[in-house]
Amino acid sequence: MHRISAALLLLALVTLTDGAVLGEEVALTGTAPAGETVYLFFTGPNLPSGGVDLVNLDRVETDRPETFTTVTAGDDGRWRYRWKTAGLGIDPGTYTVYASDRPAARDDLGKDRAAYSTLAVTLQRPSLVIDTPEETPAETPTTQVEEIEETEIPETPTATAASPALLTAALALLIARRRL
Repeated sequence: MHRISAALLLLALVTLTDGAVLGEEVALTGTAPAGETVYLFFTGPNLPSGGVDLVNLDRVETDRPETFTTVTAGDDGRWRYRWKTAGLGIDPGTYTVYASDRPAARDDLGKDRAAYSTLAVTLQRPSLVIDTPEETPAETPTTQVEEIEETEIPETPTATAASPALLTAALALLIARRRL
């Protein structure tokens, strides 16, 4: 059974010519005998040489299937995995994704006679592109401030305490004007 899967797993991964952007999903697809488990992991800059799983960056360990990202081939022999690169905390660079028929870390693939296939994936830093109009935007209106000559402003007399007789006279005058 492993001899058959060897031929199929060699063509398991499709190639990415343009690379991918960190934060995007990378579609990994391949073929294997129906119902067979495929063990996925990757290696690259600042990662353990034996590889890490595709979800948590936990180190993979030979003969410990729970340390690998796994996918099962369907009835038609095809498998698919959507690798979410967002939030992994990895740097831009070229990484190697491995698909194997056995849970074997990179350094043990040959020792275990595992059938495997690799894919180099270049993950690039996201970039921002802004389209700008070719026309010049309308002029922004401006406000002009003219300088005013300083002039002397007469002082306003301050209120002083008035006698009750003066207030009564002022109030009477005001009432008289209203009647006119």
